[in-house]
Amino acid sequence: MGKPKLILIGLDGAMPDMIDRFLPDLPTFRRFVEHGFFAPAWSSPCCDTPTNWTTIVTGSWTGTHGITSFNTHLPGTSLASGEWTFNSHLCKSEYLWQAAERQGLKSILLNYPTAFPITLKDGIVVGGDGLISRQWTCFSPLCYHSAAAAGERQGLVELVPANGWSNLPSHQHALEAALYLSGGRRAVWDQAGLRSEGEASVEDSDPDPDLYALLLDTTGEGFDQVVVSPKKNGAQAVAALAVGEVSDWIIGPYGKEGEECAFRFRLLELSGDGTTFRLYRTIAGRTSGWAYPPEVAQELMESVGPFVEGAEFAGGVERSGDEWVHLEQMELQADWMVRAAGYLVSNHECDMLLAQLHTTDGPNHSWLAYVTPESRKYYADRADFYWDLFRRNYQLCDRMVGRIMESCAGPDTVVAIVSDHGAVHTDQVVWTAGALMREGLMAYKPTGTPGVFEIDEARSEVRPTNVNYIWVNLKGREEGGIVEPGAEYEDVCNRVIQSLYALRDPETGVCPVAMAVRREDAEQLGQYGDRVGDIVYYMKPGYTDYPCGNPTLDLNAYGFADPIDYVMRGGFAEAKQHNGLHHSHLPYARSSVASNRAIFLAMGPGVREGSHIDHVNLVDVAPTLCHLLGMQPPAQSEGRIVPDVLR
Repeated sequence: MGKPKLILIGLDGAMPDMIDRFLPDLPTFRRFVEHGFFAPAWSSPCCDTPTNWTTIVTGSWTGTHGITSFNTHLPGTSLASGEWTFNSHLCKSEYLWQAAERQGLKSILLNYPTAFPITLKDGIVVGGDGLISRQWTCFSPLCYHSAAAAGERQGLVELVPANGWSNLPSHQHALEAALYLSGGRRAVWDQAGLRSEGEASVEDSDPDPDLYALLLDTTGEGFDQVVVSPKKNGAQAVAALAVGEVSDWIIGPYGKEGEECAFRFRLLELSGDGTTFRLYRTIAGRTSGWAYPPEVAQELMESVGPFVEGAEFAGGVERSGDEWVHLEQMELQADWMVRAAGYLVSNHECDMLLAQLHTTDGPNHSWLAYVTPESRKYYADRADFYWDLFRRNYQLCDRMVGRIMESCAGPDTVVAIVSDHGAVHTDQVVWTAGALMREGLMAYKPTGTPGVFEIDEARSEVRPTNVNYIWVNLKGREEGGIVEPGAEYEDVCNRVIQSLYALRDPETGVCPVAMAVRREDAEQLGQYGDRVGDIVYYMKPGYTDYPCGNPTLDLNAYGFADPIDYVMRGGFAEAKQHNGLHHSHLPYARSSVASNRAIFLAMGPGVREGSHIDHVNLVDVAPTLCHLLGMQPPAQSEGRIVPDVLR
């Protein structure tokens, strides 16, 4: 047997509860359970994506690596600002691939979060600058629809009689619609990290449509086909679709400033009378720039096809009945990962392959409350339908892992499957800033727009600036600090904790806060250091505080004209944005059917067969895998080598 190699496959949001439930339908996972190691894993709070994909590959706690949720407050900066944490420059710990490189090993990173800016010299990096890239995404997904096809929030088009077209196929009737590819945020990397360059919109810069949709009645029996073309010329059509059909990749200079990008269309609905029309467009991504070395992007474009980060986020199809569109996009993303991994490992030297797929997290956010009996959103008559969606999602992950192993793993390969967190159901949003206002610790002031307020920094002793964190506006530490160090600081911390525990659900009387402690009392959870807030707190399952401390507060949607009125009524509202969350909760939070626990599975040379334990910590993953490979762990690794993994 040769030198051990590693394949680490990350499944964002995968939880042990789901694997246990669907194990009979998951042959690849079943192999790991029967012939390898399997354990639930506890995240290093904050229990979210950037924090724990960093924890996994550094072996260090949050307080050490310094990646605290999606935005982090850096010492000496304003409490009103935060740094986007999909940024390897912000990480204070050595990565697994850096440790491997200094020991002469080569790595391939395939869509692994926090991989940008590049920290490898002699390896391959594809994607990895966020869940949906800010630098390679040209346009968000969108469903174009007619007024008769209600349900989508954006994408409304006007259908009018077709006019001025040439080179059309034979038809009886024709309607047309203008399709605009709305622009997104420009962003580029510099030494400080990812920087926004403002908003760009093709529609704003060019009054002409980017594409036209032509609805055709080709038989005289009703509209049955949609043609998409950049000009009113059938000979230039890029797609011709019947209901249910998907176009090939459409590649062209549709991006910001004419950048070449790639996307697809699927015709979801077209009524015979032409009044109901829904055309889904996938997320659109650049065809270059997302790989290191740069020529790898061209290799993958030619051999595998375009890389579109975030294809599983099928925005624009929110209405019930379109869930299958999400699953289809997840399947396409998983298939691309399989083929890309196979190509890269076959054509480039590799000791480690680290690949990450985000498809298991989206269903948690979208559907978890619907299958949780204790949730206020539980659908008893629809639970089986949503359970089937979860099952199919885990099956596609199971197939992806199996296919990557088949094409990339040899007898000397250790294969590990890991996730960053799980999720629990979410019913109620709790505006924790309201509790701080009632205690006199925080204040908002009018902006001049009716119903819209902003934080009054001069009268706010504290500020929630991050998931799970409340910072004291301390003199000498924060810009414009107003709280004196010493006794006044101690008093403010105590009042914050008391105000959080005083919160009560107005319907049940339950306190939604599971834990609220000072930073120094949360060290056992990895919460320490100058990027962790003064107060650390977590919510009980069923509750979240997202968003917790927005600098502006718009009460118009809630029917309140004054924030004090909102505060006095409790600040509780239905969680409409998500049905399941993870970042607000403790790493071991559980419900009857789900939990916030992650997963760690391993199989291969040196791994004990059929070993199961109650839990590991995600900081244990890197040192344990390094031990199996016979290499030194990352320099700041704090986890333990899990003896139960070892043969």
